[in-house]
Amino acid sequence: MKILRKIPRLYYYVPPCPECGSRRTGHYLRLPITPADARYVEEESLMHGELIRFARKVPDKNAYCEDCGYEWPCEVHAQLMPAEKVEEEIEARGTSQRYARFVEENPKKKKTVFGKIFSFLP
Repeated sequence: MKILRKIPRLYYYVPPCPECGSRRTGHYLRLPITPADARYVEEESLMHGELIRFARKVPDKNAYCEDCGYEWPCEVHAQLMPAEKVEEEIEARGTSQRYARFVEENPKKKKTVFGKIFSFLP
């Protein structure tokens, strides 16, 4: 298990808020076409410690602060980060609690027998 902690992970890092200094910052993403896709993207983002908001078109001020509401333009791209640093970001942003609440409020629908059979087909 300790070996997995050493493997770097991809992370969309948003720097602390330039207005208030809070680390509870996130970025805007384009709204997915289907609600199921939106749910998947939000769940995956929270699971990986990232805060996101959806917009029909990503605004120029694409980063935001959860605490003070400030928005600013920021180049957000995936980067490899040590697992320890990602865990630190998850703690600072409070995404593990938000992820647990999201999963509780948005349970996955159970697949039917046909859904299970056809999900294996390309």
